[in-house]
Amino acid sequence: MENKTKKKREASIVPLIKASEDCWSAIRKEHPGLPEVVFLIESNSASIGTKKASEKLGHFFNSSWRAKDGTMYHEVVLTGEHLARPATAVFGTILHEAAHALNFALGLKDTSRNGRYHNKVFKKTATEMGMVVSVLKKGKSSFGWARTQCTPSIVQKYKTVIKNLQSVMETELTNLPEAVRKWFATKYDDGIVDLSNLTDEEIQDLLDAEAEEEGKKEAEKVEKKKRDGPWDLECRCSPTRILKSVKKVTYLEGDLICGLCNSKFDKPNAALLSLEGLMAEDNKS
Repeated sequence: MENKTKKKREASIVPLIKASEDCWSAIRKEHPGLPEVVFLIESNSASIGTKKASEKLGHFFNSSWRAKDGTMYHEVVLTGEHLARPATAVFGTILHEAAHALNFALGLKDTSRNGRYHNKVFKKTATEMGMVVSVLKKGKSSFGWARTQCTPSIVQKYKTVIKNLQSVMETELTNLPEAVRKWFATKYDDGIVDLSNLTDEEIQDLLDAEAEEEGKKEAEKVEKKKRDGPWDLECRCSPTRILKSVKKVTYLEGDLICGLCNSKFDKPNAALLSLEGLMAEDNKS
């Protein structure tokens, strides 16, 4: 009897699932508390070109799968239409969902409104994992701190798995419908540039520029605090008494007087200058 063999499939998402799992494993090495998950690809192709077309990039569901031994696993879904993005952007979605998974493992609530609104808990974890986090608004709806982007430093750290993800996407998804690509380009452009083809030197240049920009932002933040407060005010007691985090409006309303030394609570530099002035007058007399 002639042996019959199964026809080899021309299309499969298995390599993409494996590449996504490799990304997750790399993230777990950096964040050991991150739990294992099951990856799925979800399609919304039927909604392309309609008002109901999905802009969801992916999502995290906790405790969705049970193994034979009773072990529960979480689920991460990537939306098929958005695999038309650069590999760095897709990895950014995986890292975004990893922040949710890590918060769940730590018992931290990072969303509300059925997972739509991302609070400051999510922002803190996502930032610590290396992402740039900003507020996402669509029309009158706010999704909180939901917009996340990979930085060059993150691309550098996970460069190997991102390049592998890109290779799989280019090999397995070359026939992605043009309508999907066009819809994504016009409907949901997140502005992320694919950095995975850059050389180490080019990435380092971006890192240096990023560090310089962060330095400028930090300096501006310090100057803004000096200018606009809130300030920690000091009196002339020894040891000095301190009023913590006094707002600018309170400071300008009128003098805050210490009940012990009867001096004004003032910004440290101002208090020091005032004290030096009094000492100079004493020396003259």
